[in-house]
Parts: sequence; structure tokens; C-alpha cells
Amino acid sequence: MAALCEGGNEPPGSLKATSICQNASYQVYEEVGCVSSDGSTRRADIIIIDRQKDKGVILDPTIRFEMHEQQPQEVCREKQVIYEPCCQHLGAQYHITHWTVLGSCSVPVARFHEKL
Repeated sequence: MAALCEGGNEPPGSLKATSICQNASYQVYEEVGCVSSDGSTRRADIIIIDRQKDKGVILDPTIRFEMHEQQPQEVCREKQVIYEPCCQHLGAQYHITHWTVLGSCSVPVARFHEKL
């Protein structure tokens, strides 16, 4: 699969992915299929890779209409339960060792680089 963007190129794609692509050191992929450790398949919304740091992020932004104080943490934990078992498969596919899963929109795009 070709990267949606590499090295700061402006790709067509989601607004969030396009904003992330502005960083020259990231490779960004959308709608990435992956296999969980139990053999089930998943589709991550966005994968961001920083090869210089050997780090990847599975970003699956979720907007919930019901609101309460712990919602961002709950959504992030739900996504971690879903996607952390996929990290081994993605690591082999993209040759990246360290992965983080983010599942809520609580991280502004402007501060996203702090998670990598």
C-alpha cells in the first residue's frame, strides 16, 4: 500500500490526515487493514509512521454524541482494546517496533507530534 503522503506532500484525503501530512517526517495511510492476535480483521482509520523514531500511531478518531467527563478516556481505552492486538501485525507489515493507539479526538492535530 502506498502512503497517502510522505515528506510533507499534500494528499487528497481526510482533513485530519491531510493536517498530519504537513509534517515532513511522517508517512500517513488511511483505511488500513490489519489482523488482530486472535485472527480477526480490523480496519484502522489512519496509520501514522515516523521511521526516524521507529514509532507508529494507530489513530481511530471517534466522535460520540453523549457527553460526560470521562468520555475521551473511555473512547481511547475502547480503541486500545480493539487495536493493540493488531500492533504485532502492523509492526511486521511496516517494520516499526513501537506503536501507540489513539481513539478519541482529544488530541489536537497541532499537538499530535507529541504522541510520536
